[in-house]
Amino acid sequence: MQHKALTALKKIVAKTIIVFKRQQWKEIVTFLFFLLLASSFWLLEHLQQGFERKLSLPIHYKDIPATMALADDNTQKITLSVKDKGTKLFYYLWKGNFSPIEVSVNNLKKQTDSTSVLPENMLNKAIMKQLISSTTLLSIEPEELIVKYFPLKEKTVAVDPVLNISYKKGYNIAGKIIISPATVNVFGREDIIDTLRIIQTKQVKLNNLSSNAETTVALDLPEGVKSNVSKVTVGVPVGEFFEKRVKIQVVCNDMPARTVLRFFPTSVTVTCYIPVASTSESQGFSNEDIEIVIPFKSFQQYRSVGKLPVLLTKKPSYVFSYEVSPSELEFSIE
Repeated sequence: MQHKALTALKKIVAKTIIVFKRQQWKEIVTFLFFLLLASSFWLLEHLQQGFERKLSLPIHYKDIPATMALADDNTQKITLSVKDKGTKLFYYLWKGNFSPIEVSVNNLKKQTDSTSVLPENMLNKAIMKQLISSTTLLSIEPEELIVKYFPLKEKTVAVDPVLNISYKKGYNIAGKIIISPATVNVFGREDIIDTLRIIQTKQVKLNNLSSNAETTVALDLPEGVKSNVSKVTVGVPVGEFFEKRVKIQVVCNDMPARTVLRFFPTSVTVTCYIPVASTSESQGFSNEDIEIVIPFKSFQQYRSVGKLPVLLTKKPSYVFSYEVSPSELEFSIE
């Protein structure tokens, strides 16, 4: 089957060669060659003439002050009418997209409380940088670039670092985490800014620490919120520790009359991590140094869940970290 197909193909190729060897086909091929050559010369000559063409340049707004936001209806592209030889205009067609015109909003001339204008000479200068020197700029649309904006509400909020830290055995946090700056100014629409209480950072991940650590981390700004800073420094003091375990009772001392509150367990085990450096201060550590007093309103807040997280309400200043087991109480109110 394959042999027959190969034989048939050879016959077709042989017949094609014979046809093209005939004088008539040679004359046709020669005619087509000179026709193509003449057309090329005509096209090159034609392209030397002057033509007009419209070009579109995108706009990129930068250096926008944190205290303002751009309006949605600002000009996003400029349309140019230019004139040049066809060969030069063909370059623009081949190039395709132009680089954006960079507009520094912070350096614009203020027109009103909500608008600024880019001077015509600066706009022309930015445009001509992207045109060939022989190209004539006939018109610009729009003729004047007006930038519209509106002020944002400002508020100062605390920075809350999101930490994922592990320590080498025998080590733990040895003091207050230092954030610099501890507060930042944020800007946004009033309905967004009014709900903000803190600004979190991107996650800080530090592993197997045995000494003080410091890192720079970016703020995790909500959508529509800007800040006067983009990053903060987080310092984590680390020291050598020993563990002290105590068992204490959980207390609710403001329970209303005729109310029955049952919770389990009634006592928990607390593991306190005490710095070795504070040994002299912590020698008298006892159960009385720590307390868990839960107000009745907290039980009410978690009533639908039936479980409540357990946290120390009193502890020595040298206890920077601790663990409670179990970490939750089950309860019922009657």
